[in-house]
Amino acid sequence: MEKNWRLALKLGALSLELGISSLELGALSLELGISSLELKALSLELGALTLKLGTLSLELVISSLELGISSLELEISSL
Repeated sequence: MEKNWRLALKLGALSLELGISSLELGALSLELGISSLELKALSLELGALTLKLGTLSLELVISSLELGISSLELEISSL
């Protein structure tokens, strides 16, 4: 009977250790999920900045074309 009692205690201790390990694994999984979400947020911010840069580049190209057209018009009118 005492042997069964000791085995039950050992099994209970192992079960507690397994539960603690499972909780630690769950905490690590949550941290990984949070890090993944933070990385996705940074990626979205980078995408937004890239789009803004692309828009500014297009505006610069348009301004350059307008300047070129104005220059040509001025040259034509001086002929």
